Amino acid sequence: MGLFERIFGAGAADPAEAADDDMNQAIRLYRKGSFQEALAIADRLIAGGPGIALSWRFRGECLVSLQRYEEAVASFDRAGELGGPGTDDVFLWSSLALHNSGKREEAKARLRDALASPALTPELRARTESALKTLEGSP
Repeated sequence: MGLFERIFGAGAADPAEAADDDMNQAIRLYRKGSFQEALAIADRLIAGGPGIALSWRFRGECLVSLQRYEEAVASFDRAGELGGPGTDDVFLWSSLALHNSGKREEAKARLRDALASPALTPELRARTESALKTLEGSP
């Protein structure tokens, strides 16, 4: 607990700054392989701001790392529904989670659907085509 919080109380800090601190801590935990702890922070961030797509995306990434694929797909789908910066490629993550859960045809269909969109950037289109090619070649 920082000096400011000890003097003025935990509620006195700026909520946005606290969320940034939480996200930074979650990313540090994720990078060192502490996926369950990072997920707990992601869940706390979502509880405080359920309309923030990047929190849902991060939650999905944690869940993929924990091999909880069904939950990961739901988190990525929620991030995609909310949209905004950092969500243009969540369908790739969702496809990976579907593939890893054994839903290979559904994973490929998700990529094909994305390729049908004229909104894909050339870079994202190339990544999607590469992902589909990889999945089509896997057993």
